[in-house]
Amino acid sequence: MKIRFAILAAIAAAILPSCDDSDQHTHNPTVYNIVELASRDESGTVFHYYPAPGNVPQALVAKTRSAVDAEPGECVFLGYTETGEPGEDGVPVAVKSVARILNTQAKIATEEELRGWDAEPIRLLALWRAGEKIILRCLLTADESPRYFGLLIDETTLAEQVPTAYIYHRRDNPAPNYTSQYYTAFSLAPLLHPADGQEAPAYTALRIRVANAADPSLSEMTIPL
Repeated sequence: MKIRFAILAAIAAAILPSCDDSDQHTHNPTVYNIVELASRDESGTVFHYYPAPGNVPQALVAKTRSAVDAEPGECVFLGYTETGEPGEDGVPVAVKSVARILNTQAKIATEEELRGWDAEPIRLLALWRAGEKIILRCLLTADESPRYFGLLIDETTLAEQVPTAYIYHRRDNPAPNYTSQYYTAFSLAPLLHPADGQEAPAYTALRIRVANAADPSLSEMTIPL
């Protein structure tokens, strides 16, 4: 039987940065972070960076229109320099580079949809929470064909304080190839804001399981919510 996943899609192309400001200097110390595009208008751009543990955002305020290929609420890979002291509006920054990453939603999945979630392990490099998103950094085998990839939440665990989710990854034809680095931002909206209007339980954390080729002993993480 063919398994259907609404959020499973081909992996986006490898990160390709594009410069926003023309006054770059070779020796400017540049910070690189995954940030959320908060707003963008004629006065500039505001990004939200979520330092650990990922609860409270820090506003990064640029005077230029940046991340023009992204929509508010999406995450990007941002290179920036701080240009002043933090104020009431946030930290003033100059944007040096912006790169799109894969933005998608987690999916509530049935037992059948979860079957085969560990068919093709990934090389996990990092996983953390940024507000209501889970950010994944990993190495995947390069392939021009679409693949199945997503964060699937086991529907049988939704009544628990710590539901369980799985990083699902599978290619139809898993031919060997070189690996590339990818970032993905998984929105937890389906878990935290149910579409049926019912109030979500008071979740304390999310348990995430991954078939981790980089370190098989590190196959389960509990992320506080």
